[in-house]
Amino acid sequence: EDVHANTWGRVVIAGSMLSVGDFDEAGVLLEEAAAAAERATDRRLWRGATELLGAIEASRGQWDLARARIMTLLASADHDRDRRGRISALRELALFSLQLRAFDDAARWAEALADEVRRGGVEVEEVATLVDLHTIRATVALEGGDAVAALTAAGEALEYLRRHKLSFPFYYWTMFRLARVFLASWSAADGAAGKNA
Repeated sequence: EDVHANTWGRVVIAGSMLSVGDFDEAGVLLEEAAAAAERATDRRLWRGATELLGAIEASRGQWDLARARIMTLLASADHDRDRRGRISALRELALFSLQLRAFDDAARWAEALADEVRRGGVEVEEVATLVDLHTIRATVALEGGDAVAALTAAGEALEYLRRHKLSFPFYYWTMFRLARVFLASWSAADGAAGKNA
């Protein structure tokens, strides 16, 4: 029996289930896949299943659980010097921290992600990663009251989106985040102008 193929098959099927919102069945398959990968000491496959389990928890609004799970993924990736796994984990941790309104944490994870990009670029999901990085920075700046920095980072994210085609789900949520930054920044600017008038 090819344990790797069977386990990977569970992950692929679970990913398809997630795309149609079948979180319960996907979660069962992913738990089985993660356990099988751990028994087979296939750490990369374990990380793939673990990342999707974190996505399920995030989709259910269980942000603390999702963040804790992705922390284990980051530790595993660092142990194996898996740069792709590290980049993916840092990106997720920053986004989850935004949802928890832990903006200092989000900024810290975003800077760690930026360091990885500066060191060697991003080979996997490059555009999505860079757009997320700028969007996270824009949101953190907005929450910190720096409208100029927020608009600058949001503009950089939009430039990547203008030049590259992304999947609709990613594009939708990214535009939602960026729209919030632009609207809040413009509203703040209008309010300041009104006070100075």
